[in-house]
Amino acid sequence: MKAGTARRTAWGLLALGVALVGGGMVLAVVNRSAVVQNASFVLIFLSMAYIGSLIASRRPDNAIGWLLLWTTLAIGTGFVSDEYSKYALVTNPGALPGGVWVAWASSWAWAIGIIPIVTFLFLLFPDGHLPSRRWRPVAWAAAAALALVTVGGMLNPKMDTSVQVKNPIGIEGAAGLIDSVIGAAFTSLAVLGLLSVWSLVQRFRRASGDEREQIKWFGFAAGLLVGWLVLSTIGQAAGIKLLYDSELNTVLSGVSFVALPLAVGVAILKYRLYDIDIVIRKTVVLGVLAAFITVVYVAIVVGIGAVAAGSVSNRFLPIVAAVVIAVAFQPVQAAARRLANRLVLGPRATPYEVLSAFSDRVAGTYATEDLLPRMARILGEGTGAERAEVWLRVGEKLRPAAAWPPDAATRSEPIPIQDGELPSLGPGVDALPVRQDGELLGAIAVTKPPSEPVSPEEAKLLAHLAAQAGLVLRNVRLTEELRARLDELQASRVRIVAAQDQERRRLERNLHDGAQQQLVALAVKQRLAEGMVRRGSIRRSSRTRA
Repeated sequence: MKAGTARRTAWGLLALGVALVGGGMVLAVVNRSAVVQNASFVLIFLSMAYIGSLIASRRPDNAIGWLLLWTTLAIGTGFVSDEYSKYALVTNPGALPGGVWVAWASSWAWAIGIIPIVTFLFLLFPDGHLPSRRWRPVAWAAAAALALVTVGGMLNPKMDTSVQVKNPIGIEGAAGLIDSVIGAAFTSLAVLGLLSVWSLVQRFRRASGDEREQIKWFGFAAGLLVGWLVLSTIGQAAGIKLLYDSELNTVLSGVSFVALPLAVGVAILKYRLYDIDIVIRKTVVLGVLAAFITVVYVAIVVGIGAVAAGSVSNRFLPIVAAVVIAVAFQPVQAAARRLANRLVLGPRATPYEVLSAFSDRVAGTYATEDLLPRMARILGEGTGAERAEVWLRVGEKLRPAAAWPPDAATRSEPIPIQDGELPSLGPGVDALPVRQDGELLGAIAVTKPPSEPVSPEEAKLLAHLAAQAGLVLRNVRLTEELRARLDELQASRVRIVAAQDQERRRLERNLHDGAQQQLVALAVKQRLAEGMVRRGSIRRSSRTRA
């Protein structure tokens, strides 16, 4: 489908859906139906219809947008049909034609709108395609179950509508069989729905980058919906009518259902995609605080009020509850924030805690050789990286100075620097230069798995750490340069001593091989001369006596 055709079709379907729900609301007012429930329904309907048309017009190749539009049209048809039949058969009998047939349409229109959301939305999210070919049987089985439910609703003599009328085409003798088929279809849909959720879990495990954040948004909205269902179930089991049969419950259900299409729209259209962690943290904090206030209020006002009826004035119980909430609010809020951070970030610290810890380390009196390993540890724990490194510039080369975790093999080969720019530190390594006054002093680097790349929040954290690390690396670099100079001086002294020893040995060798040998020869010659002189003197004496 061409982009222009898709755009016109999407917005045309939106207009049709709005017309359906608008007509249904007019009839609901005339029929004096529940205002809050209908208002909540309209909010859910409009949000889903608008998001569906937005996705379909901008991403026509993504089936999610068309699925949302199909759902809204089917549900809108069911809504207006139900109100139409109520007006035609109850409010003003005979005023509108075809009341029975419209009631028949409303009995199965809801199913063809709601069931695809339960199965196909999970199977196709976020790119509009199945995760792989092996999920095709699940999709075909879901389509078959949907067809059985729809046909069963069309032929079942007992119609599930707000108006009690007989099915005009119902098969009276097959009511039991039809009920059994519909029950089996719904059972299979429950299993298929769980399999669809599992397909999304599997997709999340293999995902990385944008796709991972998209599934986070969808999971967050689905979690809100599940939370509302759990709250309603608990309220119904405990007999707390406020939690399952009240206007508050209606509002909560509306918010939960509206969150789903909104999250789908944010995820697929990628608007502020990477803000999901912030949204989850704030939602968890608010949810924990709301649960705490509810539990304290119910426990004190309802629980104590019921146990100590007559002995304690009920007028003071709300005051006691308010005092308890006020005293415990701050500790509970702090605990809720820690829980939210743990859910979002895992065991690692928040960026604020990382920066605070780094500032404390810099301000503390740590030895230079301890500071860089501590810095690497803070970097690794703050980003959840498989490996964190601190590189230091010495001369015109970068060399690894520290790494985390401690058992990580530290690379020993230095990397040359060209034109004062940070060189590549290896594949899969996210590195930021550490500069001060424009001079490259080193770098901080993290290595994360391909399925969990560096998020924008972690990138900001790395940038802040790199900005603060300039003074640290300069001091460490000065220390290292002084150590290098000391090593050079030590080596120079060793070379001087070695040269002196070598010269002494050369002189000794020269003396041994040169002048010393000549002196020995002269001594020998002297002794020979002295012997010759003595022999000559003896001969002369002998001749004289003769």
